[in-house]
Amino acid sequence: MPRGGEVLSQRGEVVAGRTVVGALVAVVVLAACSGPSEPAPAPTSELDGLLDVILGLDADPSVQPPEIRQAEEAVAACMHDAGFEYHPDESVGTGWRRTSPEVGTVAYAERYGYGETIETEEGRPPGLWVEPLESEGLRRNREYVASLSPAAVEQYERALDGEPWDGAGEYVPDGCRGLAYEEVAPDGYAGPADLRDVKLAVRGVYEAVESDPRVTDVRARWALCMEEAGYPGFSRPLDALSHVATDLWADWQDRYVDATGSPLGVSDYDVVRTTIPDALVELQDAETALAVADATCREEVRLREVEQEVEAQLEDEIVETYRADLDRWLAWAQDRERETGE
Repeated sequence: MPRGGEVLSQRGEVVAGRTVVGALVAVVVLAACSGPSEPAPAPTSELDGLLDVILGLDADPSVQPPEIRQAEEAVAACMHDAGFEYHPDESVGTGWRRTSPEVGTVAYAERYGYGETIETEEGRPPGLWVEPLESEGLRRNREYVASLSPAAVEQYERALDGEPWDGAGEYVPDGCRGLAYEEVAPDGYAGPADLRDVKLAVRGVYEAVESDPRVTDVRARWALCMEEAGYPGFSRPLDALSHVATDLWADWQDRYVDATGSPLGVSDYDVVRTTIPDALVELQDAETALAVADATCREEVRLREVEQEVEAQLEDEIVETYRADLDRWLAWAQDRERETGE
């Protein structure tokens, strides 16, 4: 479904604020590698094309989707009833950017690494320095929480998010935020509630790809290739990417946090690149070396091709099984677009 790089999971879960709430927000909060002004890549399957329309992936990324706006307003009403103040966050579901299909290739890795510490677009900081979108609602919520006592903050957070994880590590909608998003996106996606089966089938594609023997076999060969390249301990490419944002980044920060002579330390990209450029190059070189090894190993074992083959097979099965439901879901999305103009 999602195309380019490692974004299979973007249609499998959704994040609102800092809490997983189903699958409504992540479908429009895509990994940031190519700008929203770039033309969208052509769908790679029939299901892919249908979901682009159903999920609004061809929408304006600066406009908050109506379902998310509805959910944020419901969160505010629920929190008010619980005795707290909450302002709808206008930034949720906006500012998303499509991932370039070049991500994960050797050519891309040689030039940008993963885009975590290297600029992929002039005027836009690398991934690790990108600031989250700031909205008036988010700012007011921060100020309100800062005014509360520690005990009240704990009560506020419990009312907002409840206990969203069961004993098996599964997400269960709870609290004002989880329940509000579940109401507008039953079973993870907006649309008629009686389309539960097809929604769950779409949600299950990511896990099905992850557990498919063809994928686990090729990933084992990728891991061996990475170990031979000097990077042991990774089981999948996402582990390598995470290594940049955790180990490499954390170690570099520890060593250079005071080197800029600025109260901003290493938290501001412009400060870093102007005051300690050699240190920045050191971090970028480490990321590039890892990304090139990763991409090279992917190509050697045909990792991307195998994942795409498995994914395409699963998507075709969904279309064959749920053709009528998909047609009705598509009609619902088209009616919504005509009614809202969004």
